[in-house]
Amino acid sequence: EAQAAEDEEGGGIKVGTQCKNNACQNTYVDEGSLAMQCVYHPGAPVFHEGYKFWSCCRKKRTTEFSEFLSFTGCTTGTCTFQDDPSKK
Repeated sequence: EAQAAEDEEGGGIKVGTQCKNNACQNTYVDEGSLAMQCVYHPGAPVFHEGYKFWSCCRKKRTTEFSEFLSFTGCTTGTCTFQDDPSKK
């Protein structure tokens, strides 16, 4: 029980949880993480005719999956560490 209390902060977010925004690499450390700025893709991933790209960044395309994952985000915002229940 004490370990569970140590692992979770800020409304049940586990320490080490990765930001849910596409392409953001930030992880949750403490409640201060809720105000962290991140650079992410607001669009959806697109896989079409061998190309991989983000719907928000149509000009940047690749055929390599690892390169696609490394594309830097196009929008700046605040990190989100919990799934949005309205999107399910």
